[in-house]
Amino acid sequence: MLLLMSNFLIFLENIKMTFVLGVFGILIILAMLYFGIGKKMLSKIFIFRFWLIIEYLKILSEAGFPLREFSIENRKISPEELLNQIGLHYGLSCSFKLNIAEKLGIGSNGGNIAGSIGIPAEIPDPKSKEFEDFTFNVNLSARFAKGDRSDMSVILGHEVAHAYLFSHRIEDYRSELMTDVCAMAAGFSENYDAMSGIRIPLNRSNMEESVKTFAKEQFENFKRGGNEYISKWEIPFTKLAIWYFALKKHDT
Repeated sequence: MLLLMSNFLIFLENIKMTFVLGVFGILIILAMLYFGIGKKMLSKIFIFRFWLIIEYLKILSEAGFPLREFSIENRKISPEELLNQIGLHYGLSCSFKLNIAEKLGIGSNGGNIAGSIGIPAEIPDPKSKEFEDFTFNVNLSARFAKGDRSDMSVILGHEVAHAYLFSHRIEDYRSELMTDVCAMAAGFSENYDAMSGIRIPLNRSNMEESVKTFAKEQFENFKRGGNEYISKWEIPFTKLAIWYFALKKHDT
C-alpha cells in the first residue's frame, strides 16, 4: 500500500513538473515571438520547431497543399517511372532522370545518404513551355532501389519536394525541415516516420536511450543552423497539423 502511494505521489510530481515546464516553454515562445526573434533562431530549438511547422503548412496551404495521399498502383513499376509519377503527383510538368548508385555519401547523422537531387542555379518558370522540357537529375541509393516501393516512394517524394519548392521559389525553400513538411503534406506522411532515421520509441524501459537520441538529434540541429530534417518526435504533430489543414481546405 505504501509502495502504491509512493508511486502515485511520484506520478503526480512528474505531471506537475511537466505542466510547469510546458507553461514555461509556452511563455518563452510567446516572449520570443513578441520581441521578433526570427525563424532562423527559432528553428534551432526543438520546442519552437512545432510553431515553424505550422508556419510552413500555412505557406504550403496557399499553394494547394495538402495533396491527396500518394498511392502506387503497379508494384512492379521501375524506380524511374515511379519518380516521374511522383513528379506528376506534385503537379510538375517537367521530367526526372534517375541515377542509381551504390553509395551517395554520408549524411549529417552518420548514415548513408538514401537519395539526392541536383538543383541548378537557373530553373524555368513552372508554368512555361521551357519547364516541360526541363529535367531534374535524381540520385537513389541502390539499397533502396532494390527494396520496397513504399520506402522508395518516401525517399523520392522528399527529393521531388526539393524540386517543387525550388521551382516555385516558395518561402524557406532551402530548408530541409520545410522539404520534409512539404513531402508529408504531399501525401507521403503515412510511411514517413519509417524513414526518419530515429526508430526508438519513447517509453520508460528505454527512456535513457531515447533521451540520448533526442539530445544527439538536437545537437545536430544546432550544428546545421536549424536546418535538420524532421525528427520522429515531430512527425506525429505534423500529421495532426496536416489533418487540420486538410479539413480547413475541405471547408473552403
